[in-house]
Formats: sequence, C-alpha cells, structure tokens
Amino acid sequence: MTLFHENRFFHSLYSRRTRYPDVETLANHMLDMGQQATCADIVRKCAASLEQLADCRLFAFALKKDQNIDVWIDGQACDDPLKTTITSDFNDPENNTIHLMDPGLVEPVQPNDEITSRLTSLEISDDNSYCRVYFVPARQAAKGSRQMIHLLLRACTQAVLKQSRLDMYEAVTMTDPLTGCCNKKEFHRQLERCMAAALRHVSDLSLILFDLDDFTVVLDESGNLAGDRVLKEVALLAQSGIRQEDLLARTSRDRFAVILPGTGKREAAQLADRLRQDICRAVISFGAETIRVTASFGVAELNHESAVPGQFEKNAADMLHKAKLQGKNLVMPGLMRVCPPDWKGQEACSGIPGGVSIQ
Repeated sequence: MTLFHENRFFHSLYSRRTRYPDVETLANHMLDMGQQATCADIVRKCAASLEQLADCRLFAFALKKDQNIDVWIDGQACDDPLKTTITSDFNDPENNTIHLMDPGLVEPVQPNDEITSRLTSLEISDDNSYCRVYFVPARQAAKGSRQMIHLLLRACTQAVLKQSRLDMYEAVTMTDPLTGCCNKKEFHRQLERCMAAALRHVSDLSLILFDLDDFTVVLDESGNLAGDRVLKEVALLAQSGIRQEDLLARTSRDRFAVILPGTGKREAAQLADRLRQDICRAVISFGAETIRVTASFGVAELNHESAVPGQFEKNAADMLHKAKLQGKNLVMPGLMRVCPPDWKGQEACSGIPGGVSIQ
C-alpha cells in the first residue's frame, strides 16, 4: 500500500468518530500490529484486538500472495475437522503453509457444533494480495462493529504483507545463492551471537572450517559448472551430517564453516572426521563425468578467557592450514588420514577407518 493509500486509510478512520467513540484506542491497536516482529505476532495481536474491541474470536487468518498461501490457525481452538474445513476452501491445499497460532493472548476455547455453525469468513482484497479470515462474531454486535473488524483485519493484512517482504529480503541477504547455506556476513553475525551465548552460559562452543583439496584442478579439468555442482553436493552432505542447532556457512569459494553450540573440541573433531569421510566417499555425477573430492578440516574450541571472534576463527584457520601442510584430507587437531593418497580409486575409499586422535 502506498503512502497515499495509507493517508486515505487513516483519514477514513478518523472521519468516523461518531461511529467509533474510542477511535484513538482503535488506531493504537492498528499501529501496534505494524510494530510486531513476526507475522505470527501480528496475527496474535490482531486476535487480541478483535477480542477486546469487537468481542470477536479469531480462528484462522489466511493470506494469499503470488502463488503461495499462508494460513495461521489457532491450534488450541481448532480441531482437525475445523482445520480441514478451513484449508479445503483453497483450490490447491498442497501449497498451503500452515502456521499454528499461539492462543496466549486470548482465552482458549474448545470447538463445538455451536461454534462451527457460527463460524464466519470475511474476504479482503488489496493490491496483489487476498486474505480470508475465519472468526466467530459476538452474539449481539455493537453498532459499527463490522466496520471495526474490517479496519483491524485490513491493518493486519498490510502488516503481514510488509513483514513477509522483509523476511524474504532478509533470507536473500543472509543466504549463499549457490548452496543455500548461510553466507559469510551471516556467518560472522551468528558466530558473535553464539560466542556471546557461550560466554553468558559458560558452555562449550566449537568451530569447524574446511575447504576442498585441489578444487582448482576440478575447475580446470571439468569447468565452473562442474565446480558449482561439487559445491552444492558438498553443502548437502555437510548439512545432512550436522544437528538442527548447528549452522553451516559458505565463507569463500570452496571454504565452509560449521558453528557447533554446546560442543567441545573432541566431539567437534569427531564430527569433522565423519563429514570428511562422507565427502571422500561421495561420487558426484556431472553429465557423463564422475567427480570425487576430499576436504581438509580445522577445528577450534572457544577459549572463554580470551574470547575474540577474529581469534576464534583464526585458530580454526590455523588448524586447517596445518591439515593442508600435513598432506590434506585430514582433520586437525587429529592426525588420522581417512583415505590413502590414491583416493580417486574406488577401492581407496571403501574401507575408511573411523575415529580421531585428539592432540
């Protein structure tokens, strides 16, 4: 919505003082929606405002933008049949993204036949968006309550659209477009955040840096597109080998980083060894070619007494450099070679020993 439309919108609100005696309260509720941090928070605020100002219980808020449909449902108030009724209203339910609302701002209710029979839907179209809201209105609606509901829901729609665009922009700016993992900027931001949390809670934190051995040879022999395919496959292997709370980032051409909250150096080195084995075993297809690569790993653990982000990363980089000097395809600290030098042969990677010797 443009600024001109917003001015018209609020002008129409304030021009209805005879209809809304407490127009300032209504305006404050609408402005509060735009100050929420997430789309779910906006919908929760809308639910609370509807309950307080119009005695109206919000059950679901569905927003269609482009080809996607987001549906926020009050999970405590909606049982499975009611959810099915709501989501089946859309032509392509397979594309629906269901967000369960936290009903903490309104009194929980249990669905029953009376509520289902009184369930009302309201549609609002604006620019390229379309929303449908499911609610149970008050038994005796006050004068102007329907217009008030329209205003609240329209404000909610605009706030959700704005926040979803911000979320999309943030996702683009923090993600490496080739591999889908975090980029270098987001890696440094998350590293500082994890370090602060580890220092505050006096908990372990480890960092793994790894890059591909002789990646330039892959580019020279097979080309840049083949190199991109290798990087994507390596990122998928690494992502599948770490926990949900860990963070994988691509920090340069063929270098990756893994932040491991709550993990000591021994466990981090063992994880690095498993990732290295997975990469060594992988056979990457590109057209008629098959490509095999290895990687070298450096591991560092946070020193709580001298915790500096740059030094923490440098410690891991020094270990990675040491792994390269020791012959590549290694985890440092830890001196166990995973594959013999002729790693390109099928048999060379068939019997990979496990374990890491920590120095």
